[in-house]
Amino acid sequence: MRRKPEEPRKPGPKKKPAERLPGTDLALLRTALDKRQNELADLVGVAPSTISTAESEGVRRELFERVTAKINLPLDETLRRAGEFREFVTGGAVRPGNEPDPDAQRDRRQLVDRVGRKLQNLMADIDGDILVYEEQRWANILLLRLRLRAPELRKGIVRHKPEYHFWRLSVLLCEESLKATSNDADEAISWAELAVLVAQLSPGEEGWRARVEGYATVHLANALRVKGQDLKAADRAYEAGRKLWDQYQGGSPEIDTLNEARVLSFGVSLRRAQRRFKEALELLEQALLLGREEQLAHLLLQKANLLRVMGDLEAAVAALQKAEPSLHEVRDRRLSLAVQLNLVDYLSVLGLHAEAEQKLPDVWQLTDGIGELDRLRLVWIQGRVAVGTGLEEEGLAALEQVRSAFSARRMAYNSALVSLEMAVLCLKRGQTERVKLLAREMAPIFESQDVHREALAALTLFCQAAEQEHTTLDFVEKLVRFLHRARHNPSLRFAPE
Repeated sequence: MRRKPEEPRKPGPKKKPAERLPGTDLALLRTALDKRQNELADLVGVAPSTISTAESEGVRRELFERVTAKINLPLDETLRRAGEFREFVTGGAVRPGNEPDPDAQRDRRQLVDRVGRKLQNLMADIDGDILVYEEQRWANILLLRLRLRAPELRKGIVRHKPEYHFWRLSVLLCEESLKATSNDADEAISWAELAVLVAQLSPGEEGWRARVEGYATVHLANALRVKGQDLKAADRAYEAGRKLWDQYQGGSPEIDTLNEARVLSFGVSLRRAQRRFKEALELLEQALLLGREEQLAHLLLQKANLLRVMGDLEAAVAALQKAEPSLHEVRDRRLSLAVQLNLVDYLSVLGLHAEAEQKLPDVWQLTDGIGELDRLRLVWIQGRVAVGTGLEEEGLAALEQVRSAFSARRMAYNSALVSLEMAVLCLKRGQTERVKLLAREMAPIFESQDVHREALAALTLFCQAAEQEHTTLDFVEKLVRFLHRARHNPSLRFAPE
């Protein structure tokens, strides 16, 4: 019996794409709330990348609703106000040279004040302390306009439009430079150069203008340092910036707008890169005296990293422990992770495995969304701690996993360190053949560009001793301690005796 052919299925209704709103509206609301992308992400319970993508590619209405619900604002009213602000910023409401109504352009700052006041009134229920001054609003608008322009056009715009000659804009451009250093050193340099230009063109008392230019110039020095190709250029820029900074001896009420501790902190990073550790520590102590409350954890982390390079791990641990209480005030997930991750790392290197083990669960809770290298570092620490607390097989497996990952990424220095930590355990067990195999597997390290001469010389001694089965536990433990210290200090020499 022939089966009746099935009727073709009728296509169902097409799924309506999720409504997307302009990403600039979310960016403007976040700016008005004075929040960074990661802070807004924490507020609504999403990943920082979700906010970043929404601002650049368009925000789903559902996400915008979640943001406005969290801060008790009506969605439609918020969108309307943000739309007004967006129109002005992009030139839709008022565009120099193309004004729909000449009277509306008679005093541009009145328009800024009117739009900004609406935004301020809308936010009055969020935080009674929010005061959006007209000057700061104007600087934010100018910054947003520059963001919308191609980088190669920005200097020309600034030079030929006097409205951009405003010291508060220079300060905001410094912030843009600092944010860019984590992703793109060239972009950081571009924003810092623009900040210097704005400061030079801004009117005002000469000494104060020099201080603002100095502030911008040390940000340029920091961006040059991050790029890492010419520390001499970074040094020249930093010295020029400090000279300009020191010209001002007045007491302007705006002085707190310029962060002196940050100026010193940039000097710390530069001196460390130049191996001028004593000078770096002196600058850091000054910065700690002048730093704001929210800077304390960052400065103490910087101090710990510097002390680690100088070989004083105990003092580095003390600095990080001092930083821990202030992390609750900062609410910066990335900073919290850096402090806690370094702390468990340093504790484990010092052999304080029980203390490190207690802190590891809290560190793992901070790892959502972190980079793969940070996660590898945490597995490395966990393996080291497991070995130190008697879970040798578990620890060895973790170390082998990390060693393979570092080798695949051609991270020779890290690979050598993990190999030596494994060799320590093997020597304790009397596994000399395994030590010999680890030494032979180090061959790619000697072809690497990221292992300096003194470290290579020390590793050569290890490989020779392992091959002849003359390696001692004391020798390898000394070599591990040396490599930890010499990572950022190539001038150190290994003394096996």
